[in-house]
Amino acid sequence: PWCQQLAQRAGVGAPAEVPAVTEKQFMAAVMRYATAHAWLVYHTHDSRRSLPGYPDLTLVHPERQVALWAELKVGDAQPTLQQGHWLKALGAVQETAAFVWTPDDMPEIVMRHT
Repeated sequence: PWCQQLAQRAGVGAPAEVPAVTEKQFMAAVMRYATAHAWLVYHTHDSRRSLPGYPDLTLVHPERQVALWAELKVGDAQPTLQQGHWLKALGAVQETAAFVWTPDDMPEIVMRHT
């Protein structure tokens, strides 16, 4: 109680409410559910050396031929500007393809994908 009084006198508001689950717990639950229902799930565990904004999860259902990208948030958290750009771009995708490329494929990569 005396900490709250001291904080009020200092002009510091009450701490933000703690979410019922953490983002890590939420992600684990989503990943468990997805894998139990035949989704392939990808999550970059350490993205510190990656460009910012890519969504937390990439999920692919081979039988349904569906790909999803999901940014997970808990509480009042909102996507960053970069996350919003990625989600908008990924949500607008109308065609997907998958490749195995080698350096020898560079001429074709440039010709077909520019």
